[in-house]
Amino acid sequence: VKKSVLPSLIQIGQTATFVITITNYGPVSAAGVTVRDTLPSGVSLVSHSATQGTFTAQTGVWSVGNLAVNASAELHLVVKGETLGTKTNTVVLTASIPNDTNPANNQAEASLTVVGQPAAPDVVCAPTTQSVRANQVAVLVAVGGTGTYAWSAPEATPSSGTGNSFSPSYTSLGSKTVTVT
Repeated sequence: VKKSVLPSLIQIGQTATFVITITNYGPVSAAGVTVRDTLPSGVSLVSHSATQGTFTAQTGVWSVGNLAVNASAELHLVVKGETLGTKTNTVVLTASIPNDTNPANNQAEASLTVVGQPAAPDVVCAPTTQSVRANQVAVLVAVGGTGTYAWSAPEATPSSGTGNSFSPSYTSLGSKTVTVT
């Protein structure tokens, strides 16, 4: 049995895939092959797929079935990180007819590290203050962060917009509030 995880470092709420590979190295075909993979606390199962047999999520039991000499089967477990820390996932061959002659390779593990989400970058409006006259257009740009921004300027025309910049027009003098998120 072999086990891997990709990626091995995720943020809370992101997913990773544990891949379990079972191979019959012989010397004879195996029947009734069963593997148990109990997920560690701090991750939740999102989905699973097997190239052979059936996986029961509630018990973590993968009933692989028969494996010819040198044949392999794979189980993919997509998990979501729920809590911070390193999560070690162990898989164990629990049954095979005949019994495996090399029990040393009947268990494998892989570790997944779940980290917190990075702090959201501060998004500010540049320039932070701007004097405007009546019927003048203010040109503002979002600084910091990435992506598309939402602008709000209740006293302006237009009063809202999206994008990396915003050009509201004011009909009166004075201090005006523009919000960018």
